[in-house]
Amino acid sequence: MSLKKQELSITKIVSHDELYWVERNQRRLADKMSGKNWLSQEIQEGAVKLRFNLDFMEDHPEYDLIEIKLPTTRYKDKNKLIEFISDKGVITKVHSENGWGKFK
Repeated sequence: MSLKKQELSITKIVSHDELYWVERNQRRLADKMSGKNWLSQEIQEGAVKLRFNLDFMEDHPEYDLIEIKLPTTRYKDKNKLIEFISDKGVITKVHSENGWGKFK
């Protein structure tokens, strides 16, 4: 199978729980790719890096939402599309009871 790689970034607004499920689902995707060790490893590394944002939210319970720009990788092969977060990303905004603010 010959895969075509595309790198892009997406911006998401997520709560801690939503981010948890993004990370967990990515780990599941890595498990499904176990027949392609290089791809499984690449997906798993992205999930590990994504964990830094979960840690941030756990360390800062005053924020209920974050806006985050996430580097994403897509591999295309005919009718298949495999997409995953490839790095920890950049938090651009945070939300608390006072509303939205820029992340410093």
